[in-house]
Amino acid sequence: MPFRKMYQDSSDYQILEFANNWYDEHVGNPIDRERKKKRFQESWKRDEIEELIGNITLLEMMVKLNNYEEPPATRNELYKDCIEFLLNDWDLVLPVGTRHLSLTNTDKREILSDVAAHIYESDVFERIARYLISERDFELIVAKKLGRFDGIDVCYLSRQVVGQIKLRDGILHDAGEGYIGFAHQRFFEYCLAQHFMSQFWRMDMNVNDICNLFVKHSDDERWHGMLSLLAGAIDISFVPKIIESLLSLDGSKQEYRNVFLAARCIVERKWWNGISDSVGVLQEHLHSIAKKPVFRLKSLDALRAIESRRL
Repeated sequence: MPFRKMYQDSSDYQILEFANNWYDEHVGNPIDRERKKKRFQESWKRDEIEELIGNITLLEMMVKLNNYEEPPATRNELYKDCIEFLLNDWDLVLPVGTRHLSLTNTDKREILSDVAAHIYESDVFERIARYLISERDFELIVAKKLGRFDGIDVCYLSRQVVGQIKLRDGILHDAGEGYIGFAHQRFFEYCLAQHFMSQFWRMDMNVNDICNLFVKHSDDERWHGMLSLLAGAIDISFVPKIIESLLSLDGSKQEYRNVFLAARCIVERKWWNGISDSVGVLQEHLHSIAKKPVFRLKSLDALRAIESRRL
């Protein structure tokens, strides 16, 4: 079935039927089979999981992940599991004379992060909106990664990688007209967050740079998904400074998007050790905003999301 065959119009029954048929075929133990069916039925309607089930490739991926483990507790863990699962299916085995060259999963992760960073830095709305990179720019990124191997034609092999992506669907796909794109917005956001994390680990960015990144994009909701993932992945000791930076802004001038972004960042944290004071200050802001009729529902939703994470 083509990658862009979407399941968004499929009924709950059709999705569950697909999952149940898969478990019937692949899980031999009847008790284990029924347990996994029940687990999938209970978990797939979580927002962060349901939004990934947009095509047959990703639906089958979620069914298989559920076969191995409980659903991850956070979006960072979920997207990491999805990326790792799909990376294992992205062979990137290239013929080099009489031998074969194979890129490791670490190589592939770095390529994805570099691709996400290139799209971000292009600052071209059309490309950002569809998470696109030109085939030529993609080839250059792959060629740079292949450059560590001696005695190979990196230009030729990077074109082979593009050819492989056009023949299979996964994290990246052929977007047509000379472009390659991320298969899902969440994969793009996760890989971009990982790019900033790697810069932070290498000390190419410090905590002030990270905070400035949040402030820079606080009024642009296109980046809020990526920023909340970054807040969920970074060392928890830096989260209070991120929240403080966001709450220091005059939210009335940006429909309080800075405050709602701060709430998303808190919700992404699996543990709250050492950030309870920041959470309390954020809740005070949300309660204050909730007094304004136009923002009441959104503020109460954010407060409920924070409380549900606390439980």
